[in-house]
Amino acid sequence: MKNLNVLFVNGLSRAKGILITSVVVSAAVVLIVLSAVNSAESGAMAIRLGFIDRDGSAASADFGRYLTDELGIELVLSDNTDEMNSKLVEKRISGLIEIPAGFEAALLAGDPDPVLLTFMGDYANEVFTRSYVESYMKSLGALAAAAGGDSAKLKTLLAKTTDENVPVGVIEKDEKLLKEQADKDGYRVLLGFFMMFSFIMSICISTMLFADRMEGTYRRIRAGRVTAFEYTMSIAMIGLVLMLLINGPSLTLYALSGSDPGVPMLATAGMLAAFSLFVIAFGLLIGLVMPSHGGIVAVIIAVTTITSMLGGAWFPIDVAPQFFQTVGHITPQYWFFEAVASWQTGEGSPVGPTLIILLAAALCFVLAGVQFTGNKGLGRV
Repeated sequence: MKNLNVLFVNGLSRAKGILITSVVVSAAVVLIVLSAVNSAESGAMAIRLGFIDRDGSAASADFGRYLTDELGIELVLSDNTDEMNSKLVEKRISGLIEIPAGFEAALLAGDPDPVLLTFMGDYANEVFTRSYVESYMKSLGALAAAAGGDSAKLKTLLAKTTDENVPVGVIEKDEKLLKEQADKDGYRVLLGFFMMFSFIMSICISTMLFADRMEGTYRRIRAGRVTAFEYTMSIAMIGLVLMLLINGPSLTLYALSGSDPGVPMLATAGMLAAFSLFVIAFGLLIGLVMPSHGGIVAVIIAVTTITSMLGGAWFPIDVAPQFFQTVGHITPQYWFFEAVASWQTGEGSPVGPTLIILLAAALCFVLAGVQFTGNKGLGRV
């Protein structure tokens, strides 16, 4: 235990630059939190959606009326798909709604064609838009059934509901729902940044280990009575201090912001602690095995980029191709967001995904301990 305390204190002393970097990174994350909170507050504002009506029927016209009059959505009308896709990519619209040709005829026949919804990154607006469209379609289907397959009668029923101010949709625009979804969207963005910054800290940890090897400190420690457990645990403790400096102020600020992502802050802190242990263990392992500083930076950046993409830190993995979804299971990020989803939906348990992250961390710690104890090339550094 004495060796562990000495290693920890000396490590903190030698890592002053990293500690300062952690404080700077924490300040940057705080600014991101503020931006995310502001985005969440503006998320309940009017939505701008592209609207392509290929049917031109009374049903499709009422669909547009429902979106604008009852939900307050601003529609950009066009029949040019390429133009709308360009607006979507350029973020000039949040999403695109396409009413297929034959929409009303299929509706009257009791087999409605699905309305095509396309979104790109605006997950909060996508969630509640889809829920409103689904609700509207159920009510529209009920009116079509009441019309008995008669287009003129359906038109009369639609006009009657409008004139008598009886909404076709069974739900109206729910500002609370919009705020909840915006909070969840901002929360997801925030977690993605936490993960990216955590991996940046792993570069600092690996660099510190590489410096130990180059300066002979590592060789002297290996020759002494320090065990692999003491050495790896001292680095883990330093890493946890760094992660606390990065995530602590930001999580506190987010908790005080009034946002409700559907995940308790204590649970968020616990899941981030598990993920931080993995990042620390990974940085420790890379710092012990890589032969050059450039290699350390290249490997960590590559792993950060690939695992973040496959694991859902940049976008929900369920909208990715099936291959991505399958490969994503090997990343800690994937299991992190599985734990988040279990909290937000109330389905499943966050314990299993969190344990998988901890097992990945334990594996990296064990491999680092083996590398520290062995003599495979490191003694020559």
